[in-house]
Amino acid sequence: MTVGKAAAPFYNHGTMSETNLKQNQAAVESAAAERDGAESGVVESAASEPVVAETSVAHKSGVSAAMQKEAFQAAWPIVLGYIVLGIPCGILGVAAGMDVWMIAIMSLLFYSGAGQYMIPNMWLAGNPISAIIASVALVNTRQMLYGASLSQFCGSAGKRLAFIFGATVTDESFGVNLARMINGNWSVKHALLVNLFSLTSWTVSNVAGALIGSAISLPTALASFAMTSLFICLLCMQKVTPANLVAVFGSIAGVIACKCVGLAGPAILIGALVGVGAAFAFSSVHHDNRNTTMKVGE
Repeated sequence: MTVGKAAAPFYNHGTMSETNLKQNQAAVESAAAERDGAESGVVESAASEPVVAETSVAHKSGVSAAMQKEAFQAAWPIVLGYIVLGIPCGILGVAAGMDVWMIAIMSLLFYSGAGQYMIPNMWLAGNPISAIIASVALVNTRQMLYGASLSQFCGSAGKRLAFIFGATVTDESFGVNLARMINGNWSVKHALLVNLFSLTSWTVSNVAGALIGSAISLPTALASFAMTSLFICLLCMQKVTPANLVAVFGSIAGVIACKCVGLAGPAILIGALVGVGAAFAFSSVHHDNRNTTMKVGE
């Protein structure tokens, strides 16, 4: 009995050790599986890290490659037109006595195509500085109308973004952006990219024209006619309406009247004011009640 009692605990002790061994082996296998899974997760995380980083950068900048492509597709006709117009403008600037760096700064900061053509033309014609400033300021008042028309689409944009967008609007980019904003799916960032593409092409073209004008002597009359041809093209593209016809003939009559009385300097400015005033008066008398809610292009 004594031997049996002594053997029973020894047997039980041996049985528990074997069980513990199996449990320990299972724990080791489980730990190895967890370690392998963790290493696999690290590899997957490392593989996906560049994608996450790239997405984060795109999110922070807010400008994707697709957005840039869409904006350039909308801006490329403006870019081509500015190349044709910017080179003669740079030539005129050099003829008026401006250096290349002056033309580059004016193209970046002033950014008024009509104004940049008016300044050297009026300076070469002998107009006083006060008349040049007044003429350019009056011509550029149209920018206020552009801002008022585009402000309704800038409600969700930040103040800085809206300011930069408004400061870089031109005649051509205004038309392109307004049409797309009315039709939808065109954000302020899209519109700003169109403006920046246009600004870049205008500046580069002006600098190229200044370099050409500095190296080669070209007749300024040929370069100055580029602005006249631009307005002729814009006139031909207008829709033939009674109000537009009144504006055209009113402007012509105003210019001729100024020339006849000896006001050659402000003739164009006064003629433009006469034409706009005549068209406005005509439209006020003959009010058009047609529906204007159609989308652009329809």
